[in-house]
Amino acid sequence: MKAPLVIGGQPEYHMNQIEAYAVTSGPESFAKGAGAFGNTKIMAQEYRDQFIEEVNAKARARGLPLVALPEAVSNE
Repeated sequence: MKAPLVIGGQPEYHMNQIEAYAVTSGPESFAKGAGAFGNTKIMAQEYRDQFIEEVNAKARARGLPLVALPEAVSNE
């Protein structure tokens, strides 16, 4: 994620493909893809939680309201 170019603007997002799993090529490829997807959800939750904790630390130091942490992502 990149900061907005102007005040009040929207952040920019950049993505790169790391790996691809064809879910139609067979059960092994599907299982690898499903596992990678689940791992990515968990990693995203960890990044989100860390970001919120950092924001809350800054808010706490300024006496501002805190942001609630979202519930854990289910890997189902």
